[in-house]
Amino acid sequence: MKLKKFERTAALYPYRDWSLVEEAYDEANHQRSESLFALGNGYIGMRGNFEEGYFGEKGSSVTGNYLNGFYDSNPIVYPEGAYGYPSRNQSMLNVTNAQLIQLIVEGEPFHLHAGKVLSYRRELDMRKGMLHREVEWESPAGHRVRINIRRMVALCRKHLAAVCYEVKALNFDGTLQLASSMDGKIAGGEASGDPRLGAGTVQPSLLMEETIFGERVSMMRQRTRHSGFELLTAISHQVEAPGETECSASVRDECMTVEFSARLAPGEALTLTKYITYHTSKDYPEPELLPLAEELHGQAAAEGFESLQREQELFLNAFWSRADIEIEGDPALQQGIRFNAFQLLQSAGRDGVTNIGAKGLTGEGYEGHYFWDTEMYILPFFTYTQPETARALLDFRYATLDRARTRAPSCPRGERCIHGGPSTATRTRRIILRVPRRCTSMRISLMRSGSTSRLREIPCSLPTRVRRSCSKRPDSGLIWGISIRRAAERSASMRSPDRTSIRPS
Repeated sequence: MKLKKFERTAALYPYRDWSLVEEAYDEANHQRSESLFALGNGYIGMRGNFEEGYFGEKGSSVTGNYLNGFYDSNPIVYPEGAYGYPSRNQSMLNVTNAQLIQLIVEGEPFHLHAGKVLSYRRELDMRKGMLHREVEWESPAGHRVRINIRRMVALCRKHLAAVCYEVKALNFDGTLQLASSMDGKIAGGEASGDPRLGAGTVQPSLLMEETIFGERVSMMRQRTRHSGFELLTAISHQVEAPGETECSASVRDECMTVEFSARLAPGEALTLTKYITYHTSKDYPEPELLPLAEELHGQAAAEGFESLQREQELFLNAFWSRADIEIEGDPALQQGIRFNAFQLLQSAGRDGVTNIGAKGLTGEGYEGHYFWDTEMYILPFFTYTQPETARALLDFRYATLDRARTRAPSCPRGERCIHGGPSTATRTRRIILRVPRRCTSMRISLMRSGSTSRLREIPCSLPTRVRRSCSKRPDSGLIWGISIRRAAERSASMRSPDRTSIRPS
């Protein structure tokens, strides 16, 4: 059979070694670009939405801001129930949109569907962890401005994101306004039979409780409808202008807005830096949310956007020093492999209580659920590049075992759950060890932390195939996994060991 010659399709974006670049606004593929230009830090995920909002064709944009592991729980209604079916579903939520910054030039709002777009460029920089957009725009009245926007989700600070928005007057002397908002009224996604798009909701999952305009920090409190978690979203600002700026605040229809205005001459610029934080009662007691938000905003304001950017670059330098793969002669593959690694970094929970959703933190597909794909496909990448992240992902899975065992008896043939029942429940500690060369047997000693006395010593022979592999490679050790299981009924007389020592026999 004669094979067809491989023909590469046209590039979606220009090939760049370290970035994804959109050199002209492409409305036809706008929703795709929102996913590809998304930012995240393993906890906060922000789709690549425009700060000014979207004014194009309905249904071609999805505004999205997500918190890994933050969910609401809804009852599942079956046409006909059956034994073992789950009664409730948990869905990751689209939370308060705090990206919003609206520019108004002499009374006319800026967006890409009004006036004239004279130049446009958007870049996702994978070495800096930054989304950068540059636009030169002319209003319907002929006023021209140059807009420079940088956005980041801090990889070193779990709860923080920031936007630096600079606008320069080019051909006029007049008033510019920057209206910074956070919108708590989140439109639910439409119901779809495609799990990649999410299930959709009829009622809003986040209910407004309180809005607070503080001297430095403005906050919005909301609570999930069914799970009862509190969400505190907070924003603060720093403004730079050649002259005085005026500030006003307002609340309308669950949307809080702080507006800054300044008069500029040609060549002068107005710069607004916006800091955004998300804290929830899933992670902290409710009384601590406000102090934590104020403390983080104080730190961000004291250090400034440029310092946060340098911190981001240092983190990514360390990441790429271990994760980068260089491919010569194929720029498409080079860009693709780095983009994939960057997305894994942005998606993975690193706190031991979150994991990796099927769509990462770029959308509501599969309702943010975690699958075993993490261990099958993603964990090896982190094992070799970021062992501490791999450990956190496994810690999460280990923490779910007790509930999985509780659930297992109601699952037909143990489907969807770990195997095992209440009468034979076991604790399992998996040990990955390096076997010394030519070793054929060993003893495993189980000890309590801080003690030298052994609780138990287990003689252990290596399987024949392992011994054979060792003898074939006498120059190196061999990785071998051992599972130590003990019956639950013996737990009263023998506490789980804190330390395990392994020595050849």
